[in-house]
Amino acid sequence: ELSGAIYLEVPDNVPDPQGNINWVMGGTTGQLYNPFWECSPEPGDVFLWPGWLMHTVYPFRSKQERIMISFNGQAIRK
Repeated sequence: ELSGAIYLEVPDNVPDPQGNINWVMGGTTGQLYNPFWECSPEPGDVFLWPGWLMHTVYPFRSKQERIMISFNGQAIRK
């Protein structure tokens, strides 16, 4: 299974971390291990990740529109 997001429009000057997408890896914790990876999307960005990987998006508040397409897919095997 594969998940993804395509960002078509993202307003300028949105305060960080509004609208940022985050991926959360499980596993070891410790000083040198950071289980979070965060990105501030820009128009034209395409993200793909394994469907099992937990992801979140910070709330987005703006009078301008953010347009994105999210999807899940699965390989068909014959």
